[in-house]
Amino acid sequence: MKTVCWSSIVLTAVLAAAVLAGAAAAAGTGNSSTVADTGMASQKACLIWKAAERESEMIASIEYINTLNRTNATTLDALLVKYQGLEWQIAPLSTYTGLGNLHTEMNKVNLQFRQELRDQMKAGRGVTTRLNEDVDQMLAWNKRLAILESTYWSARMVDEQVNFDTQVQRAADVLSNLTAQGYDTTDASVKLDEIGGMRTDLRQALHARDPAQIQAVQQQISVLSKELVQIVKDLQVQGSQDRQIRFHIREGNRAILRAERINAILQSQHFVMTKPVQYAAAAKTDLAAAQAALDTKNTDGAKASLRAARQDLTSLAQAYRDSAGQYTADASLSPSLATTAQSFAGSVASMGAVP
Repeated sequence: MKTVCWSSIVLTAVLAAAVLAGAAAAAGTGNSSTVADTGMASQKACLIWKAAERESEMIASIEYINTLNRTNATTLDALLVKYQGLEWQIAPLSTYTGLGNLHTEMNKVNLQFRQELRDQMKAGRGVTTRLNEDVDQMLAWNKRLAILESTYWSARMVDEQVNFDTQVQRAADVLSNLTAQGYDTTDASVKLDEIGGMRTDLRQALHARDPAQIQAVQQQISVLSKELVQIVKDLQVQGSQDRQIRFHIREGNRAILRAERINAILQSQHFVMTKPVQYAAAAKTDLAAAQAALDTKNTDGAKASLRAARQDLTSLAQAYRDSAGQYTADASLSPSLATTAQSFAGSVASMGAVP
């Protein structure tokens, strides 16, 4: 089965990008980008191996073309030399960009060689089956290819496991930071443990040097990684909602403290403040219930109690308006109560809509 050099990233990009970037931001770790995987050595080893394999195919093809009449292998020879020159550039490379660019250039030369080979086969009336036999024989004779293949698989065995361990550890660090900030990461940790348990399957697949088996393991890891990403995203949404609810509760409690001071002052002056006292007490009770629900991770309960508290504060504002109308004879009290009502309506608005 064909081996593809650019398939060695195991812990999928969704885990790296979404969990390590998005969740890190939520956790305040400052790690908003993922570390590059450590597969450079295996990528280069694979390209060196496959390039040597292609070089052997080119040599066998040129030798066959030279046995035909009315052919000219000059262009093929030049393309072979150009391809060999590109091969020598693989080993010193240290970046994926450089490796990818070189791979592209090698593919271009390879395509040019194939086109010229087709032209020469047509000119010399070559037999494709004979050409393929010669190429296969050249590949079988070239013992260096087996050594390069073994070198590649050894490098990949190390690279993929190191990369896997690195990414799992980084995800674990993110979850630890989220836990420290009060997030419930139990489900996420269980899922990450499940991903970590795939390491044995990965090692066995790599040891078997079976691309299909490796791909199957990678697919399982990909599915688990996406599930982990969703769990973390849900945590982030939940955390954002909780922070918003806590803010609304604080705003509501500030309004209640102000109402209690106003009510106490007016009652001490023998003004009847039955409704304002009633609604302030109700709001205080509902806000306490919202806080208690939030403390026990009952977000839906907190939302319900917060909605009730906002309604209480709306009723409180209206009660102050009614009191302002009741005491219109008092030149100072009535305008003051009207201003108070407006202030409480503003407090309700500042609490915003319940998420």
